[in-house]
Amino acid sequence: MHNNTTDHADEPARFPCIETERALSRAQGLMKALKKELPEIWQRDIAKDILGELSTARAGFKEVLQNNREERARLTELACDPRVI
Repeated sequence: MHNNTTDHADEPARFPCIETERALSRAQGLMKALKKELPEIWQRDIAKDILGELSTARAGFKEVLQNNREERARLTELACDPRVI
């Protein structure tokens, strides 16, 4: 009998939230480095706009994570409440 399931035990754990934050941070760092090398003022202005959008994205993502953390804590507290049973 052939088993079509894949054993993922040897793979490192993935944390999409952390990976997303790292990717946004890296993109921001790369854009900052690139901005210094851009020859035209209009190109630097566009890079500045992109950096602003990346900053906004990181702040929004941080807020989503905080809201999720608070909601998980609330649900955990609710699930542990003896009056719920």
